[in-house]
Amino acid sequence: MIALHYRVTLPRDYDMSVIHRRIEAGSPAVDGHEGLVFKAFLTREAGVDEAPANEYAPLYVWANTSRMTQFLTDPDGFGRIQRDFGAVPVSVWPVVSLHLNRAAMETAQHATIIETAADAGAALSERAAEMKSSANAEIKHKGVAMALRAVDLEGGREIAASAGVGRNRRGVGLGYRVGHVSFGPTV
Repeated sequence: MIALHYRVTLPRDYDMSVIHRRIEAGSPAVDGHEGLVFKAFLTREAGVDEAPANEYAPLYVWANTSRMTQFLTDPDGFGRIQRDFGAVPVSVWPVVSLHLNRAAMETAQHATIIETAADAGAALSERAAEMKSSANAEIKHKGVAMALRAVDLEGGREIAASAGVGRNRRGVGLGYRVGHVSFGPTV
């Protein structure tokens, strides 16, 4: 599996209802997308939960790179993001571990993405075992619907993402509101 994440930063005075309507109108087209494990439509609003800016920042998990590439090169997929918002940097991370409770994820209200520097002295195999253990422990917490661990090999970072009900923990990673979650046909 592979995770894909991009952040569209918008002006502080941007009317985020435009993005919320975009999510509502566009999410049915993503539901059932071949190769998609899930897409969490994530937003941040300036001044809410310590967010410094408005953002649209979806998180995808793909079953394989060929389907992800189809999305990235599709004029009606990622091409639509580029048309509407210009050049948007995309992060692509190999997934080390994913625990997903689909029923709970359908009602997720918040998501957190934490990026930390990887231990340069530790072998990836050692870190992967610790990351898997961490995700396994996190999914057992009340209200957690998804626990993902991935690696940014180019940036030397470890990625921890989670989603669930309730509120984001203040001061821990980047906190987002979940507007919708789409699932592929095989989840």
